[in-house]
Amino acid sequence: MSSAGRSWEQKRNEAGFIRKCFYGGTRMHIPSYLPPDHPIIYIIHGCNEVASGTLCPWEHSTHRMWSNMSGNTDETNDITKKLRERVKELNTLYKISKVMTKKNIPFEQQLSKIAEIIPPGWQYSEICCSRITIGPTSVTSPRFREGKWSQKEEITYQGEPVGCVEVHYLAKRPEADDGPFLLEERNLLIEIANRLSEFYNLKQSEWLMQEQKRYTDLFNNAVEPIMICHVSVDALPDRFLFLNDAFCNLLQYVREGLEGITPASLMPQEDRDMLSKSIKDATVKGYAAHPIKLTTKDGTVLTLDAQTHILEISGETYCITMFR
Repeated sequence: MSSAGRSWEQKRNEAGFIRKCFYGGTRMHIPSYLPPDHPIIYIIHGCNEVASGTLCPWEHSTHRMWSNMSGNTDETNDITKKLRERVKELNTLYKISKVMTKKNIPFEQQLSKIAEIIPPGWQYSEICCSRITIGPTSVTSPRFREGKWSQKEEITYQGEPVGCVEVHYLAKRPEADDGPFLLEERNLLIEIANRLSEFYNLKQSEWLMQEQKRYTDLFNNAVEPIMICHVSVDALPDRFLFLNDAFCNLLQYVREGLEGITPASLMPQEDRDMLSKSIKDATVKGYAAHPIKLTTKDGTVLTLDAQTHILEISGETYCITMFR
């Protein structure tokens, strides 16, 4: 047959790109770069066998078949064992990720589930237990107790340690890379600790957003008019930070209409001096009660009782004033 008449597969086979062999009636493809006497391992799909052996000539230089077939060699058993351990590690990380992505589950319950998932990922899972500690929260796997042989990695929040994840063996096992533990198990624990750190950082952000919303709702729904202002160096509120609906309604402004107005501009001059003194007193005592006059949008002057509290945050001064 001419070169032009041969199929691409025929040309590929003749060029030695692949070699074919048969095992149990199944044709398998062997990479052509393997020399004829190269030891090889083949996992046979559809059964629980791992075959090993060497390649030997058969009919044609581009075809090979198995020789010295054996499923029980030390080399095969060692590779199979390592493969099983890697699968266990991947399965552990997969299950942990699934727990972390579940919604509407309490944080402590999620940690408890993760603590249960960890021991099966270790080589001697039958004597393995784990504990996760984050701040005041501590959870363990079933039948936990501290063992003589353990591994521990830190859990961090914004780069600072806030807890740890631990693995304990409750009985002696043969020495490995890290006491009775494998090097891969140390790496797995480091990865779990990293994921727990990321998970906790995300949870903290969610909690802060929830708290912010809760306080914003309380602030906006309060019956009493409330303003939160930044305080200038001369002890006067120089800009609004937050205003609740009751305060806006009291002064007959929409919220946006107060954005370009300084709080002091709503007060007569004599009341500005009184407020400055009250803020200075509140800085010493923490709060001050005082009368105050505010001018509404239509020019009406209201006389109100006010209570001012002072907050110091990152070197800046803020006042929270409630009116009655």
